[in-house]
Amino acid sequence: MARKSQAPRKREQIAWALFDCLAENGHENITIKRIAARAGMPHGVIHYYFEKKDDIVNALVEALTALYQEKFQSFLESGKEGSGDKLEKMLHYLVAAFVFDRRLNRVFYNLVQMGFERRGVSAPLRRLLDAYRANIRGMFAQAGAGEQSGPLSMMVVAVIEGLALQWMIDPDAFDRQEVWDTVGRVREVIKSSLPAGPEVNHEVK
Repeated sequence: MARKSQAPRKREQIAWALFDCLAENGHENITIKRIAARAGMPHGVIHYYFEKKDDIVNALVEALTALYQEKFQSFLESGKEGSGDKLEKMLHYLVAAFVFDRRLNRVFYNLVQMGFERRGVSAPLRRLLDAYRANIRGMFAQAGAGEQSGPLSMMVVAVIEGLALQWMIDPDAFDRQEVWDTVGRVREVIKSSLPAGPEVNHEVK
């Protein structure tokens, strides 16, 4: 019974061990034995918590989805009582969280490649992207974008992930200030689609 009570914590420990492995190596080189070593447990124990490696991958994707759902909700909550341009704050948050985090991006693109190769991995990845878009769509809906909330959320995800991919492949192609300048131009395009009001027109000081 005691061992079963530890199952959620152990599963999470194994999933984040996979994160570390993917951040440091290509997914082709990841084995159950390597994941177990990173988690600090005998590799035979892994099979008590997961039937196969794809199950660990799915657990990691679900853990990432939950983590960034929580982070985004905290971001939204932190701005409820303050003034300022929520769109600009959101874009700055997304750039800092996703464009410049090389470890996260290496893991994400490894997961995407695995999703292409394994049908069982693609479903949780779709849920992750759905949650990503839904969080941004909800912010636009709060700002009064109405039917434009969905297309605008897709555009923001496309810009953020496009910048992240370029930064990963060719970090010398542009500097951080150019990234921020690009996002600033995107912000102006988006603002033209939103109704005027205090939520979107106040600059961040």
